[in-house]
Amino acid sequence: MKILLTRIRRILVSALMLSATFSFAQVKIGTNPTTIEPASNLEVEAATTGRKVKVDKTTGQLTIKDGTEGADKILTSDAVGGASWKTPGTLKLDQTVFVGRQSGVYTVTTFNNVFNALKDRIPLDVQSGSLTGWNAATKQYVIQESGNYRIFTGAALTGTLAPPQVTVGAVYLWPFQVLNKYDGINNLVGPVLSEFWEAHLDAGAVVDLYVTSNPLTGGAQNINVQNGFLTIVKLAY
Repeated sequence: MKILLTRIRRILVSALMLSATFSFAQVKIGTNPTTIEPASNLEVEAATTGRKVKVDKTTGQLTIKDGTEGADKILTSDAVGGASWKTPGTLKLDQTVFVGRQSGVYTVTTFNNVFNALKDRIPLDVQSGSLTGWNAATKQYVIQESGNYRIFTGAALTGTLAPPQVTVGAVYLWPFQVLNKYDGINNLVGPVLSEFWEAHLDAGAVVDLYVTSNPLTGGAQNINVQNGFLTIVKLAY
């Protein structure tokens, strides 16, 4: 009889535990197995405080906290499958650090013999996912980490005066002074010019897109700039 009662007791305890599990839809493994975060469905906790793997019971989001976690990190594995979080800069991955795009029209006045003048730099809107570094006042991106970079830039140009007015419009990529120019811009003829360069840049270096207007014949004319863009990629090597 005693054996029978013990078995019955075990069955009842198991049933109650299963009922509680199904009612609350929560499972906790590891340290403090009876205490689980209210928002978690599944939680595996290590002996080290704060280190756990959990699944949110509303969103289903998986959280892995092992002490290496941080904003914008990537989950990687070692040779035996051990997972840890690492910053993209420590991995052999190209990283897009900045994407800027122009909205509206920006007017560039006649070149004043000052290369990369503030008036000639194109204002850009920072796109989602870009890292810190854009200075809206100077219209320049400040490189945050020394390294090798691949940079793309460009814009669409249109003159403001009718032919036979002819002006040289040039798109520059600073600090390399790489340019692409078109000799016959007026209000009827306007090109789309782009630039590409790859080089080492030290932290603190500035990168920007600027446009110049140089009259060839006739009076000086302004250049209307549209669809300007600047994309900066930090290379893995």
